[in-house]
Amino acid sequence: MRAGFFVATSSTSWPHMERVSRFAVNVLAAGQDDLCARFARSGGDKCAGRPGRHP
Repeated sequence: MRAGFFVATSSTSWPHMERVSRFAVNVLAAGQDDLCARFARSGGDKCAGRPGRHP
């Protein structure tokens, strides 16, 4: 398995990630295309309507 993690420096997430020394990366399973698409989109609250932890 190979994975890549690429964040555009123009992303609204980048300033937050640049400030911290650690962050988490989740690996999704086959069949989680809808969740993948949700987090790949630019802008918006990606956790809205999802159960679980929300900052």
